[in-house]
Amino acid sequence: MPNTASYSQRKSHYSKMLTIYGRKPALEALRDKGVNCHTLHLAVSNRSSSITAEILELANQRGMVVRQHSKAALSRISKNGKQDQG
Repeated sequence: MPNTASYSQRKSHYSKMLTIYGRKPALEALRDKGVNCHTLHLAVSNRSSSITAEILELANQRGMVVRQHSKAALSRISKNGKQDQG
């Protein structure tokens, strides 16, 4: 969305988006070509695992923006620190 868009346009755009919490739900969404994924937010502190490796691989294949944050910053972004799982 261009920076020149009004607040109401941006709000309308983002209100149509779904935020997915958790590694397995995110992985399922990324595997589904019918789901339009925009940005992947990860905690820097995530341990390497086969799930996170596949999530990153699928995000890269889709050309998605991948942003890494501290756990505290990710909790602020998600507004759901108990559910975001990094």
